[in-house]
Amino acid sequence: MKKIKETIDFKESLAICRTLYGTFGISELYSIIAILQQGKKLNPRYKDHNINYGSYKDKNYRDCHIVSVNDDFVLIYKPEKFQLILVNAGSHEKLFPKGSHNKCKK
Repeated sequence: MKKIKETIDFKESLAICRTLYGTFGISELYSIIAILQQGKKLNPRYKDHNINYGSYKDKNYRDCHIVSVNDDFVLIYKPEKFQLILVNAGSHEKLFPKGSHNKCKK
């Protein structure tokens, strides 16, 4: 099982996400984190994919969607051999500069 490392951005965003997406959304977020912590692949419905643009390009960052709430609740993370880095969470608008991430592609 991978060790979890939460960035400051993730910790700050989590408080906002609790308000925006409620208990149900945060519960699904932690379910997804538990799957990733075990090194397993996510169900395709979460649209898990590499981020290939902006400051995340070529650094093995990934994002996935917490779909129970809406398709715009996103987790950015970086899987490493022994740890899972939780980078940020929130809406596309908050996490990505305008025009840098119009669509999530599988």
